[in-house]
Amino acid sequence: MSQKHFQPDIENQNVDDIVSQILGGIPEVQYVEVNLPSQATALYGLENPVLHIRPMTFADEKAIVSAKGNKILNTLLSRCIEEDINPRSLLLVDMLYIMLYLRTISVGNEYEFEIQCSKCETKAVTKVDVIKSFPVKYAEEPTAATFKFTLPVLGKEVSVKRATSGEMEDLGNRILDELWRFVVEIDGHTNAKVRA
Repeated sequence: MSQKHFQPDIENQNVDDIVSQILGGIPEVQYVEVNLPSQATALYGLENPVLHIRPMTFADEKAIVSAKGNKILNTLLSRCIEEDINPRSLLLVDMLYIMLYLRTISVGNEYEFEIQCSKCETKAVTKVDVIKSFPVKYAEEPTAATFKFTLPVLGKEVSVKRATSGEMEDLGNRILDELWRFVVEIDGHTNAKVRA
């Protein structure tokens, strides 16, 4: 005896209602509070050193696949951060922490990888808890856009700009060749040729 499979009459149903029924079990997007390690409220125009992020979605994955070059991280951050903040303005310390936290809330804390012995070809599977293995140290005071230090050999004072996510995106692999661009002042001189 054969059973007939029930086929709903789609012609007489509203397509939006059908899609709503199918997707009705998807939980509402929840944003999670992330404390910024830099505490740099003034740099970001925030009242508190906190951003809210949500887990990565399939649509986000599609967007970063089509992102060009070094723009992948900032594309992802612009989609997952609730606040109206340009991810290119994030100091690297904040951007890296947000990316670790984003990975954690999207796919979990644990990162599993294989290490292969170069001599015997044996493979060892290793698991790392991303949050516990890379503990964050929060700044005691809000981090400024620049900082000063004295060159140990020359004894000259240097003012250096902290790198942002956008600068990393723009410079990419050239970052080490372009470090001079982050020097704002050296021994009182701001001329670009002197700094270079």
